[in-house]
Amino acid sequence: MTPRYCAPEVADYLPRSYPSDIWSLSCVFLEMLSVVKGETVECMREFFLDRGTRKESFRENLRATEEWMDTLQRIPPNSENKPLKWVGRMLQHDQGLRPTAQKLMEMITNTRNSQFCGSCCFNSYESSDSDDTPFSKSYVNSSRDVSLEHQLANHNILDHVSPNAGQE
Repeated sequence: MTPRYCAPEVADYLPRSYPSDIWSLSCVFLEMLSVVKGETVECMREFFLDRGTRKESFRENLRATEEWMDTLQRIPPNSENKPLKWVGRMLQHDQGLRPTAQKLMEMITNTRNSQFCGSCCFNSYESSDSDDTPFSKSYVNSSRDVSLEHQLANHNILDHVSPNAGQE
Protein backbone atom coordinates (compact mmCIF):
# COMPACT_ATOMS: atom_id res chain seq x y z
CA MET A 1 0.00 0.00 0.00
CA THR A 2 1.28 3.44 -0.93
CA PRO A 3 -0.36 5.81 1.58
CA ARG A 4 -0.37 8.86 -0.72
CA TYR A 5 -2.27 7.04 -3.47
CA CYS A 6 -4.37 4.48 -1.63
CA ALA A 7 -8.14 4.67 -1.70
CA PRO A 8 -10.06 5.34 1.52
CA GLU A 9 -11.24 1.72 1.76
CA VAL A 10 -7.67 0.46 1.42
CA ALA A 11 -6.44 2.78 4.16
CA ASP A 12 -9.30 1.59 6.39
CA TYR A 13 -8.52 -2.09 5.66
CA LEU A 14 -11.99 -2.61 4.17
CA PRO A 15 -12.78 -4.83 1.20
CA ARG A 16 -11.18 -3.54 -1.96
CA SER A 17 -11.53 -4.23 -5.63
CA TYR A 18 -11.04 -2.58 -9.00
CA PRO A 19 -12.56 0.73 -7.84
CA SER A 20 -9.68 1.01 -5.38
CA ASP A 21 -7.28 0.86 -8.31
CA ILE A 22 -9.31 3.54 -10.10
CA TRP A 23 -8.77 5.85 -7.09
CA SER A 24 -5.01 5.25 -7.19
CA LEU A 25 -4.92 5.78 -10.94
CA SER A 26 -6.67 9.13 -10.49
CA CYS A 27 -3.86 10.26 -8.20
CA VAL A 28 -1.31 9.36 -10.87
CA PHE A 29 -3.43 11.09 -13.54
CA LEU A 30 -3.51 14.25 -11.42
CA GLU A 31 0.26 14.20 -11.01
CA MET A 32 0.71 13.66 -14.76
CA LEU A 33 -1.67 16.51 -15.57
CA SER A 34 0.27 18.73 -13.17
CA VAL A 35 3.43 18.13 -15.17
CA VAL A 36 1.59 18.67 -18.48
CA LYS A 37 0.40 22.01 -17.09
CA GLY A 38 3.99 23.02 -16.20
CA GLU A 39 3.97 22.24 -12.49
CA THR A 40 6.06 19.67 -10.62
CA VAL A 41 4.96 16.82 -8.41
CA GLU A 42 7.08 18.35 -5.64
CA CYS A 43 5.22 21.68 -6.02
CA MET A 44 1.95 19.75 -5.74
CA ARG A 45 3.12 18.02 -2.54
CA GLU A 46 4.15 21.35 -1.02
CA PHE A 47 0.73 22.75 -1.97
CA PHE A 48 -0.96 19.88 -0.10
CA LEU A 49 1.26 20.33 2.96
CA ASP A 50 0.32 24.02 3.10
CA ARG A 51 -3.49 23.61 2.76
CA GLY A 52 -6.48 21.75 4.14
CA THR A 53 -5.41 19.05 6.58
CA ARG A 54 -1.77 19.68 5.62
CA LYS A 55 -1.35 16.03 4.64
CA GLU A 56 0.03 14.97 1.28
CA SER A 57 -2.36 12.05 0.88
CA PHE A 58 -5.18 12.66 -1.60
CA ARG A 59 -7.76 10.81 0.53
CA GLU A 60 -6.76 12.71 3.67
CA ASN A 61 -6.72 16.13 2.04
CA LEU A 62 -9.61 16.43 -0.41
CA ARG A 63 -9.72 20.19 0.12
CA ALA A 64 -6.17 20.58 -1.16
CA THR A 65 -6.95 18.15 -3.98
CA GLU A 66 -9.89 20.28 -5.09
CA GLU A 67 -7.90 23.50 -4.78
CA TRP A 68 -5.03 21.99 -6.78
CA MET A 69 -7.44 20.90 -9.50
CA ASP A 70 -8.86 24.43 -9.53
CA THR A 71 -5.32 25.83 -9.85
CA LEU A 72 -4.55 23.52 -12.76
CA GLN A 73 -7.80 24.45 -14.48
CA ARG A 74 -6.74 28.10 -14.59
CA ILE A 75 -3.45 27.28 -16.34
CA PRO A 76 -3.78 27.50 -20.13
CA PRO A 77 -4.50 25.88 -22.44
CA ASN A 78 -8.08 24.98 -21.56
CA SER A 79 -7.97 22.09 -24.03
CA GLU A 80 -5.88 20.19 -21.47
CA ASN A 81 -8.54 20.44 -18.73
CA LYS A 82 -10.72 17.50 -19.73
CA PRO A 83 -8.76 15.03 -17.54
CA LEU A 84 -9.81 17.08 -14.49
CA LYS A 85 -13.34 15.77 -15.01
CA TRP A 86 -12.07 12.19 -15.18
CA VAL A 87 -10.02 12.66 -12.03
CA GLY A 88 -13.06 14.13 -10.26
CA ARG A 89 -15.13 11.05 -11.15
CA MET A 90 -12.34 8.72 -10.09
CA LEU A 91 -11.79 10.42 -6.70
CA GLN A 92 -15.22 9.64 -5.28
CA HIS A 93 -15.08 8.55 -1.64
CA ASP A 94 -17.84 6.02 -2.32
CA GLN A 95 -16.16 3.39 -4.48
CA GLY A 96 -19.51 2.54 -6.06
CA LEU A 97 -19.52 6.00 -7.70
CA ARG A 98 -16.13 5.60 -9.34
CA PRO A 99 -16.12 4.69 -13.03
CA THR A 100 -15.11 1.23 -14.12
CA ALA A 101 -11.95 0.86 -16.19
CA GLN A 102 -14.18 0.34 -19.22
CA LYS A 103 -16.16 3.51 -18.49
CA LEU A 104 -12.94 5.46 -17.94
CA MET A 105 -11.59 4.28 -21.27
CA GLU A 106 -14.86 5.30 -22.88
CA MET A 107 -14.62 8.78 -21.33
CA ILE A 108 -11.07 9.13 -22.62
CA THR A 109 -11.79 7.89 -26.13
CA ASN A 110 -14.96 9.99 -26.37
CA THR A 111 -13.01 13.18 -25.75
CA ARG A 112 -13.39 15.67 -28.58
CA ASN A 113 -10.43 15.47 -30.99
CA SER A 114 -9.20 12.36 -29.15
CA GLN A 115 -6.07 14.21 -28.01
CA PHE A 116 -5.82 12.04 -24.89
CA CYS A 117 -5.96 8.71 -26.64
CA GLY A 118 -3.61 7.48 -29.34
CA SER A 119 -4.90 6.33 -32.68
CA CYS A 120 -3.97 2.79 -31.67
CA CYS A 121 -7.05 2.76 -29.44
CA PHE A 122 -9.30 3.45 -32.41
CA ASN A 123 -7.78 2.13 -35.63
CA SER A 124 -6.15 -1.15 -34.62
CA TYR A 125 -9.14 -2.68 -32.95
CA GLU A 126 -12.04 -0.90 -34.61
CA SER A 127 -12.10 -3.31 -37.52
CA SER A 128 -11.80 -6.37 -35.30
CA ASP A 129 -14.75 -8.69 -35.11
CA SER A 130 -13.44 -10.15 -31.86
CA ASP A 131 -15.03 -9.13 -28.58
CA ASP A 132 -12.12 -10.39 -26.49
CA THR A 133 -10.42 -6.98 -26.28
CA PRO A 134 -11.50 -3.92 -24.33
CA PHE A 135 -11.00 -1.88 -27.51
CA SER A 136 -13.28 -3.95 -29.71
CA LYS A 137 -15.43 -2.22 -32.31
CA SER A 138 -18.53 -2.58 -30.19
CA TYR A 139 -16.71 -1.03 -27.24
CA VAL A 140 -15.14 1.91 -29.10
CA ASN A 141 -18.42 2.75 -30.82
CA SER A 142 -20.55 2.43 -27.70
CA SER A 143 -23.54 4.71 -27.13
CA ARG A 144 -22.78 8.39 -26.63
CA ASP A 145 -26.33 9.47 -25.87
CA VAL A 146 -25.65 10.68 -22.33
CA SER A 147 -23.27 13.61 -22.06
CA LEU A 148 -20.33 13.43 -19.68
CA GLU A 149 -21.55 16.54 -17.89
CA HIS A 150 -24.92 14.86 -17.26
CA GLN A 151 -23.21 11.76 -15.92
CA LEU A 152 -21.09 13.85 -13.55
CA ALA A 153 -23.83 16.17 -12.32
CA ASN A 154 -24.16 14.61 -8.87
CA HIS A 155 -20.48 14.15 -8.08
CA ASN A 156 -19.54 16.84 -5.56
CA ILE A 157 -15.78 16.91 -6.12
CA LEU A 158 -16.54 18.30 -9.56
CA ASP A 159 -18.33 21.36 -8.22
CA HIS A 160 -15.14 23.39 -8.51
CA VAL A 161 -14.46 22.39 -12.14
CA SER A 162 -15.84 24.83 -14.68
CA PRO A 163 -18.48 23.38 -17.02
CA ASN A 164 -16.30 24.68 -19.86
CA ALA A 165 -13.21 22.75 -18.77
CA GLY A 166 -11.55 21.21 -21.78
CA GLN A 167 -13.26 23.47 -24.29
CA GLU A 168 -11.48 26.24 -26.16
